[in-house]
Formats: sequence, C-alpha cells, structure tokens
Amino acid sequence: MQSELTDYLKINGVSQLKKVPNSNKITYVHRKSGLPQLYEFDLKTRKERPFVRTDGRVLSAHHSTNGEYSIIEVDYKGNEKKQIFLYKRDTQSLERLAYSLEYLHHFGSFSPDGTKIIYTTYQENDVDSKVYLIDLTTREKELIVTWDGSCNVVKWLKNGKDMVIQVQETNLDTSYWILNIEDLSKRRIGSMDEVARYQSIVFTKEQKEGYLLSDSNSEFMQVCQFSLNNHQKISPCITSIPWDIEEVKLSLDETKLALSVNEGGTSTIYMYHVADSSLEEITDLPMGVKSNISWLTNDSFLFLLKGPQVPGEVYTYHISQCNVSRITDVGYLDASKVRRYNPTMYTFPSFDGVEVPYFYYAKHANPTSALIYVHGGPENLSRVDFNPVLQALVDAGVAVIVPNIRGSKGFGRTYLELDDRRKRLDAAKDIEALAMVAFEKHGIDQSKLGIMGRSYGGFIVNTVSAYYPHLWAAAVSIVGISHIGTFLEKTGSYRRRSREHEYGFLSEDIDFFDEISPINHVEKVNAPLLLCHGRHDSRVAVEESIQFQEKLTDLGKEVSIIISEEDGHQMGGATCHINSYVSMQTKIVEFLDQHLND
Repeated sequence: MQSELTDYLKINGVSQLKKVPNSNKITYVHRKSGLPQLYEFDLKTRKERPFVRTDGRVLSAHHSTNGEYSIIEVDYKGNEKKQIFLYKRDTQSLERLAYSLEYLHHFGSFSPDGTKIIYTTYQENDVDSKVYLIDLTTREKELIVTWDGSCNVVKWLKNGKDMVIQVQETNLDTSYWILNIEDLSKRRIGSMDEVARYQSIVFTKEQKEGYLLSDSNSEFMQVCQFSLNNHQKISPCITSIPWDIEEVKLSLDETKLALSVNEGGTSTIYMYHVADSSLEEITDLPMGVKSNISWLTNDSFLFLLKGPQVPGEVYTYHISQCNVSRITDVGYLDASKVRRYNPTMYTFPSFDGVEVPYFYYAKHANPTSALIYVHGGPENLSRVDFNPVLQALVDAGVAVIVPNIRGSKGFGRTYLELDDRRKRLDAAKDIEALAMVAFEKHGIDQSKLGIMGRSYGGFIVNTVSAYYPHLWAAAVSIVGISHIGTFLEKTGSYRRRSREHEYGFLSEDIDFFDEISPINHVEKVNAPLLLCHGRHDSRVAVEESIQFQEKLTDLGKEVSIIISEEDGHQMGGATCHINSYVSMQTKIVEFLDQHLND
C-alpha cells in the first residue's frame, strides 16, 4: 500500500477561485511550493504565475473592482486566525493591514470606489464581533459597530452608506441584515420571527433587489427573491429542485441565474431564465463538486471542479455551444501511476428505519477489507471529491465506505436535525448499522473493518470504538473530540455559542456529556487506535486527543498519537503544508495496512 500512496500524495489541486475584475485573469490557491499560496492565471495566454509569496498559509484572496488592490488572508501553523494583508498592484507590495496574531480577522468588502475596506475581528474568548473600517489611502482604522454574536460583512452597497452583514444565529441558521454605517440603523432581510438558513446573496446592478438562498418554510435551500423596499418579505422563485441549492450567480445582463445544486454529494449546475422562469439542467459535466461560479460573458462562466477524477481544476462552460473545457492543469494525474475510482451510491435502513446514504468505492467485486470514513461537521457532508488517501486505499484493494450519517446537510432540514443534542448517539448507531451492511451486503471480512474520521468524524470514531468494540480491526481519529463538555469549554467563545445549539448546552447538558462521551467508556475499547491532532487547533483543542490517549494508555490499550507542531484543525487536509501532510498520511496508511491487510 505504501508504494501506491506516494504518487497519490504528490497530487496538487486548485481552490479559492476568484475572477479579477475588469481583466482576463483569475486567481486561485494551491500548494505547488509546499505551503498553500496564491497564483494568477491569464485566461488568454493560459499561463500561471505566482501572485505573491507569503510566510503563512493563504486562505483566500479578494480583489477590488478598480483592480488597484487585493486583500489576502493568511494564517500561521494552521491556527485559522486569519491576518489581513494588502497587496498593491502598481508596486507589487504586500503589507500588514489588520495583523494581530491572537485575533481572528475576516475580510468583508471593498467600498464601492475601492478606497476602503470593512472587516470583522474578535478574540477567541470574545462572543461579540467588532466591525472595522480601514481607509486604504491613509490607513486610518475606525470601529463601526460591535455586533452581538458572530457576523461577517458580505457586501458594501454602492450608496456607500449601507452594507450587508451575515449573522450566525445558530450552528445552522444565519440571517442577513442591512447596516447603515452612518446612523447604525439595521434592517433584517426576511421575517424577524423565523429561524432559517440564508446564504449566497446577490444583488441586481441597481441594488434595490436581488436573490438569495434560504430554507425558510422549506426542507431544502431554495432560490428566493427579495426587495429592499419590502425587506421582510422573501419570495421563493425556484421550488422544483428537491435538493439544496448551494450557490447562485446572476449573469452580467441579469437575464439568467447559474445554480450549483448539491444532489446527494455531487453537484449539478442548472440555468434559470428570469424572463420565463424556466429551468434547465446543464448536462455532460464531469462528476464532482462544482463551486465558485463566475460569469465571464453573458454566454460563458467559470467554475471550480473537484471530483474523483479531478483533484481541483478550473473549467469554463459556453452556453450556446453546450461546451465544457478545462483550462488549468495544476493537478495533472499520470494514469499509468495513479488510478482513480468513482463511487457507487447506496442507501441502507438504520436502526430506526431512517434511510442513510453512503458512497462505496471498490477496485474489484469482492474485497475482504474495508474502511468506513466519517466526515466532520456534524452538519457537513461527504462529497464525491478527490481524497488521495482514500483513492490509494481503494487501489490497494481496500473498499472505502463513505456515509452521510444523520445530521449531514443536503438531505433536507429534517435529516439535518436528527442528531441534535440528546439524539447524539443515534448517529453512532448509524455507523453500527453500516458495519452490518459492510459484512452482509458487501462481503467484508468481520475481522478486517476499520474506521477513520476527522473532527466530528473523529468523535464518532472515538465513540464507536468504545460502544461497539467488536466491530473494528483499527480506528483512526483525526482532530477528534473525546468529551463534548471539555471540547465546548476550550473552543473559542465565538464558536461555543453556535456549537451548543448542535451538541447541547454546558449549562443544561453536562450530565449528558459525561454520560455519553467516549473518554468515559475507554475500558471497552479493543481495537488499535491512532490519534492525530494539530497543536494549534483553534476549534477542537489538542487536549481532546491527549486526554483520550492518556486514559487509554493507563488502561493498557493499544493507542498511539501524532501531534503536529505545524498544523491546526486542518491537519492532514489539502490546505496543510505538503511535508506535514505527507508525513501524517503516510503514518495513517502504514497503520491501516498493518491492521486491515494480511
């Protein structure tokens, strides 16, 4: 298995696609140099160049409409505490703009004339968000407002006085507000009396109306229209798609909407024609997740694709020609060395009859060993994107089973809430039921089933290792939770408020946390366990893995731990430094090879 892995881990991929306004250029992030950095790509010459070099991990970039400035967000050692840098195109200079390593900063928007920016910031022990304005000419900074809770500025409207703020109401739910920066008056878009998800807001050129996505009074995220003249009313205009719409982009002439729809973990792009409300699916696109849609002309748009066959590339689609083409080649794959496998999607009835979907990857018809891989979140989902480690395992003959257990998004609001608070162990029961499916339907040897997961998926791994110890030949928990109470206590206050809506409240549910958390059931763990954690994790503190490992060791259990001094919560992910990424994934595969293969 080791020889197969090396070629897979060399594979690069694009993320964070952005169109540079009023130019024929785009920018994106990849880690060709080892650390994720920003690159510029010329759409005419098809040439790539490094945009600017930073000494930290580039997380995103934003470009002013006039093309003079770019904002680059960078963190250090994977701690996700973004620092804001200003890049000037005329001098090609990079300077610190909002920089304080103990704070988190989130860029919001350029002013309409491109001479100012707005951003939010808070410390880990803060609950409130502070919204600041910086004049890019004078570098003067002004506190605009302190907002109760977590928020981000998403757009500065062209009247210069109003900006759109997205507020995190719960772990799932958000709201949009119009804030006047002169008198601090605010208006909510949508009803004041409802809790729902709101995302992907776009305005018409006049900025008096627009479109957004919401699951208000719906199981799924739908496209809705709104008007600032009647801001509390939103009207669904596309209700026929029984999946979550994830992204909406308005064409340059405002006659069409391009929609990215999550259909059970893969994406479909639809075109909505405003004049006659007609909807058409764009077919013949490669399998995978499509995102970051950006219109080039009224007849063509860009998008980012990540799929089992594509680790992350930029594509264009021409509507009149019905033609799709790849324009970048960052993640070139040598088919003679790196074989790629598409999954088959199945469902199974869990312990209570709920149908749970999963992806099944296999190289041949009768594998005897398998790995279940559990996503984080909890309200995230597994998608048909490119995971080099899982692909390498499949190529080595290990089947990979990737479920979207209850609580995963994309399958309706009801499904999303099936694991909330005191229903937490129902998600673990889904995994027990899936193990039976692996044995009975897919013929997996009952002594050759492993499990791996990261973040909340790591919590599930820790939990099922204790609750169902007879099922596992090996378990890998990456940045996982071992006690919900200590996790909530140590995570940032700005996160705790929203996470408690999902897991339960420290003030009300601590007895339940003690009852169910895997650290209080370690005596039942039988399978060899590998724990991985980044020292600078700002979401799930590294102590979650350390305390679990110490208690298992005290009981003589077979457990080992990898702690990366260079990473945070994204340890082992595609946005980590390539050296720590390769090191960790190599150790994981060696561990799984030892316990799953003969």
